[in-house]
Amino acid sequence: MIPGTTEQAFEDAIECALLQGGPDARPNPKARVREPCPAYGPSSKPGGYNRRSTSEFDRSRCLFPRDATDFIIVSLPKNWKRLQ
Repeated sequence: MIPGTTEQAFEDAIECALLQGGPDARPNPKARVREPCPAYGPSSKPGGYNRRSTSEFDRSRCLFPRDATDFIIVSLPKNWKRLQ
């Protein structure tokens, strides 16, 4: 039997890969992620996602409000100043 071939192990591997390089990264990602990360360029690093609680998800809008707001602040600073 091959260890770690359950759906939960698959979900854990995906989460570990997404969190790699970010503030919620697992202490030993090599134990979970077994494939090398592709090169995305000199300044781009894959992963770096933050773990979120399901309670933070706004079901009526189908998004995480804090993430949406942060994206607008960073990508459209002039528009954000107008909205404020």
